[in-house]
This record gives sequence, C-alpha cells and structure tokens, in this order.
Amino acid sequence: MPGAGIMVLAARVVVGHTGTHSLGRERFWWRFAFQYTGGMALTIDDMREWLAILREHPEWREAVRREVLSEELLGLPDLVRQNGVEIREMKESIFALRDSFVAMKDVVAQNSADIRQNSADIQALKDVVAQNSADIEALTEILEKNTASIATLTIRLDALVGVVTRLDGRLGSLDGRFTEMDWSRNFQGRF
Repeated sequence: MPGAGIMVLAARVVVGHTGTHSLGRERFWWRFAFQYTGGMALTIDDMREWLAILREHPEWREAVRREVLSEELLGLPDLVRQNGVEIREMKESIFALRDSFVAMKDVVAQNSADIRQNSADIQALKDVVAQNSADIEALTEILEKNTASIATLTIRLDALVGVVTRLDGRLGSLDGRFTEMDWSRNFQGRF
C-alpha cells in the first residue's frame, strides 16, 4: 500500500469521535474520519494499515508530522528541553537559596543568642548602676553628716583655740612671774 501512504501525506485531518459506553463490557466505538483532498474517508482498517506503513517508513512519519502539526507543536520538544534546562537551573538556584537560608537561619539564631546574652549583660549592668547609685546616695548622706560634724568640730576647735590662746597668755604671764620670782630669789641682794 505505498500509494495510501502518499495519499495520507496530502490529507487534511479531521478527527472526530463518537463513543458509546456500555457499563457491563466497557466498549468504546471510535470513529476517525480523514478527509482527503478528494473527499474520501478512511475506515479503521485503513487507519491501521496507514499506521503500519508509517511505522515501516519513519521518514514518511516525519513528513506527516510536519504536515499535520503546527510549528508550535513541532517546536514543543525543543521547548520542553529548554524548559528542562531552565527548571534544572531554577532547581539549583532554589537549592542555593535554601542553603543560604539555612546559613542565614544559623546566623539569626546566633544573633538571637547574642542579643539575649547582651540583654542579660545590660540588665546586670543596670543592677550594678542601681547599686552604685544607692551606694553614692549613702556616701552622700555620710558626707553631709561628716560635713556637719566637721563644721561643729571647727566651731569647737575655734573655741579651743581661743581657750588655748587665753591659757597661753596666762601661762606667759605666769612664766614671767615665775621668772621674776626666780630672779629675785637668786639675785636678791646682789645688786
């Protein structure tokens, strides 16, 4: 049937189907209608023969494919290959992003731990500052008391200085008297 193969190459395909389905036996009836340029229709047996011829002659199959399929459909294998390459590239990018995310997750976890530690350190420093503030306040009170005590002691010291000055004057006077008395006793009658 070489002529049938050539006729199919020049055919315009109109594929339709009518199917009946009986539930018990699940039979399907399909009707394929191929309309040749001359208006002939193929039967299922013709279709089987035509497919067998195409299997025997792969070059005819390619020619039929070019005639029957649009450029878009013929380009699908290349498009699928290209999409496969792009999908692999995207997959690699996604894996790289995942790895970066895992690394960033580790960094964020470390930063979170550092922040918690810094927060604890800051709280400890706040406690130290609060204690120092309390100590300074207590020292300020002691200093104020000491200042008051020093003022009181200064007043008392000034009073003591006055007393000492008076006593010194009296002692000087007594010393002078004693010196006079000694002199007069030792040198009385010699002059």
